[in-house]
Amino acid sequence: MSATPPSPPSALSSASSSSLSEAELYAESLHFLEEHERALGMDARSILEQRFGLRLPPDVPNDKALLAGVLVELMRVRQVRSKLGEVNTLEDVVRLIEGSSRVLVLCGAGMSTAVGIPDFRSKGGIYERIRQRYPFLDDPQLLFDIHQFRLDPRPFFELALELLPATDDALRPSVSHCFVAELERRGKLLRCYTQNIDGLERRAGVQRVVFCHGNFDTVTCVRCGWHGALSDAVRECIRAGQVPCCERCRRLQADDEDADVEEVEPVLKPDIVFFGESLSDAFFGQIHDDLEATDLLLVLGTSLQVAPVAKIPTSIRPGVPQILINRELVARARVEFDVELLGDCDVVVAELARRLQWEMASMTPASAYTFHPPHRYLFPGAIPPANEEEEEELPVIDATLPASTSLPQPEHQ
Repeated sequence: MSATPPSPPSALSSASSSSLSEAELYAESLHFLEEHERALGMDARSILEQRFGLRLPPDVPNDKALLAGVLVELMRVRQVRSKLGEVNTLEDVVRLIEGSSRVLVLCGAGMSTAVGIPDFRSKGGIYERIRQRYPFLDDPQLLFDIHQFRLDPRPFFELALELLPATDDALRPSVSHCFVAELERRGKLLRCYTQNIDGLERRAGVQRVVFCHGNFDTVTCVRCGWHGALSDAVRECIRAGQVPCCERCRRLQADDEDADVEEVEPVLKPDIVFFGESLSDAFFGQIHDDLEATDLLLVLGTSLQVAPVAKIPTSIRPGVPQILINRELVARARVEFDVELLGDCDVVVAELARRLQWEMASMTPASAYTFHPPHRYLFPGAIPPANEEEEEELPVIDATLPASTSLPQPEHQ
């Protein structure tokens, strides 16, 4: 007869986890894993994968102390944000934008697909291409893992030419980028937090932008730490699928006959955030104040699967309206958006701009849409949910990230 597994401690519920200190929540998580190990005869990694549905990166060790920290992060992610009953329609969204002066925009790859930049998780996206090109990688995310990059940067640079923004006008911002710029021009934008690395927000004219995952504007030498702008020579090297190296280190090595030839290669790494690296100081320097100050959240074109940015919707004050603009539903297990505008981002924001009577360049023609009460709209490009009861797949949690990646919790009133 098998042992009955113990129930999760009450402290691990989403309702109470936010009231505990980080140390208390960690202690509860460690105790939870120890109790389950004894009752089920399973190790900590198996408990997280089988009972919580996590897909842990293969290089994460089966270390109970480390995995207790992963469980802490899971509990933070699983805090549920409840829908506001009075916000349901497109008219409500327009009214909110008109009356808001501190709009927080959280955006992802869905903003850039209209201009030919592939996203990561969709069919035909970056991750599918990685699986086809590098079948020896257990997980396509490993191509963006800092430890894998240090071992061998060549696969990343072979793929980087698909991510590298053009230098000329061939790559223009999308209608969605221009919509965010219009929010700023009208004095409504508090901040745009983008997970994209293409830099199109800045090209559209957005100044109040935080590049959460960095971008290709600058590079850093992994050997000497030299930091500078992405030069045309380095850009062309990357476009050729080659590994760019630091000329300063090369010169020093050539002048030094005693230089250690086995020393780490002086690779110029683009300043994008890899898995296993902390986000930029700009992110952590702004996010706490912005979580408290915002009066409206617009989520545009993101799967909300990468922490800590994915935690933003559950970290905002409960009374702040939240609007989803995306091809499909996301984060259903932890966020109830007030209005769900499903479809291609450019089509949806063009409809909002028309209703707001904003004139923007490159507006898409008006498109038909359907309303599904109480708060969902389907525009062209929408992927309707196949099963409303279907449980959302939990995001991959990167256990190599330092503790500083936890979002500060706002002091809810």
